[in-house]
Amino acid sequence: RMALAHDFRHQLQKIDEEILDLLGQRVLLCEKALEEDEEALSPEMKADVLAEWEGAADERGMNMSVMGNICKLVQRLTPTTED
Repeated sequence: RMALAHDFRHQLQKIDEEILDLLGQRVLLCEKALEEDEEALSPEMKADVLAEWEGAADERGMNMSVMGNICKLVQRLTPTTED
């Protein structure tokens, strides 16, 4: 049982590290886009991304509201001219 708990924890840590790596890649991509076009992350684009996340969450049987909140937090990782 102890080995199972350790394996579970190890798997969670691996997934969490992958999530953090992907978030870092997302931030870099957004920063690069903003350097080229300061309107790249417009409120309309952010709203579209939010709707996409919520739709994808719904398709996966996840809580759309919670995923929407996560999306908003992720979007806050990259400052925009409006922030």
